[in-house]
Amino acid sequence: LVKNNIRLSVIFVAILSILALISIFCSFYQKSQNEKYSALLFEAIAKSKQGQIEEAKIAFKEISNSYFSGSTKPIAKLNYANLLLSQNKIDEAKQVYLEINQSRSGEFIKDLAGFLYVKIIVQDDKSASNQQAIKDIEKIENKNKNFKYQIIEQKANLAIIQQNLDLAFKALTQIENAKDSSQTLKERTKEKLQVILAK
Repeated sequence: LVKNNIRLSVIFVAILSILALISIFCSFYQKSQNEKYSALLFEAIAKSKQGQIEEAKIAFKEISNSYFSGSTKPIAKLNYANLLLSQNKIDEAKQVYLEINQSRSGEFIKDLAGFLYVKIIVQDDKSASNQQAIKDIEKIENKNKNFKYQIIEQKANLAIIQQNLDLAFKALTQIENAKDSSQTLKERTKEKLQVILAK
């Protein structure tokens, strides 16, 4: 019985040692990958600033598609979407923003991507006659904390374009009455409310 216990203890220690080595290796590998993709991200940003758009897009996409790119992934995807937008590839950019918003990225980046997605919807000429556009905006609005009132403002803008003044008034009033909306936003809201009430 003692020999069996010793044998089991030896096996147990051996297994723990193997698991510890695997954990150390994975940690080291992840660290090296993070450093690699961080360097690639800075390089891609530099290329985009220098006007090397296609080269930057390739780098951003490589980071975005990698399992090991960690926290650099959503930043790369945001930059990739911005470049698509600069090339007037509206639908592609919108899709990337939506992917970030629905990902497991940090809250702020998700919320920012959601806000940028909403801005594209509002600026899209097709949204003027698309009732679904308001519903799409509200889906983003309902789970957005950092840009909630900016999104509500965008919803009001689209409602005005669609001649839905009741919805626009309701949205703008919500911003005006909110304690945590910025003063700048409230000033813009006040001007828009005055225009609506004058109609």
